[in-house]
Amino acid sequence: MIVAVGQLHVGEGDVDINARGCRRALEDAAVAGAELLVLPECALTGYLFADRDAAEVAAIRACDPRIRELGDLAVQAGMTVVVGFLERAGDTLANSAAVLGSDGGVTLVRKTHLPVRAVENRVFVALADRAGSAADTTFLGASRVVAPDGTVLTPPLDDNCGHEVATATIDLDRARTKVTVFEPGEFEIDVFAHRRPDLYGSLSPDQEL
Repeated sequence: MIVAVGQLHVGEGDVDINARGCRRALEDAAVAGAELLVLPECALTGYLFADRDAAEVAAIRACDPRIRELGDLAVQAGMTVVVGFLERAGDTLANSAAVLGSDGGVTLVRKTHLPVRAVENRVFVALADRAGSAADTTFLGASRVVAPDGTVLTPPLDDNCGHEVATATIDLDRARTKVTVFEPGEFEIDVFAHRRPDLYGSLSPDQEL
């Protein structure tokens, strides 16, 4: 499977301009034969806002036509695209991502946790970050695809470049295999089977004050 990450300049609240950058990244990824493209967090809207009022002005709904347009392009390219945006959902603002399937399906994911432990869970990571700087913040860039063992599979990208896409071919069987075998039957580690939830206890135990 060929996976692509898009490293883009993103303007806070410049949804139309940001959408054009996302479309260009999609086109580049399609030329490279990618089956999956991951775009930066809040790639459509940005997320560096001085206050909630400014964030609400920039936020868009999940049914926004610019998201639908990216979805249509994803179908045409036979690609799944993950694009982030600040979502307006009723009175709530969410840091969301739309997973635009190559079959036309759309799945909405709202950010809850910090990044997952890739090595611990034996999964690939496709990390797409912003390039350049905005609002006195300089972004790390360093977008990449990383294997479960920590190997970086993509070439380095220019952190100052306004638009770059990197691709890597991954073997999904490596992520499906959750067992590390050092000596068959003697020394094996099973990521899931060897977990001990009985030892975790309560995450928020009652305490006496």
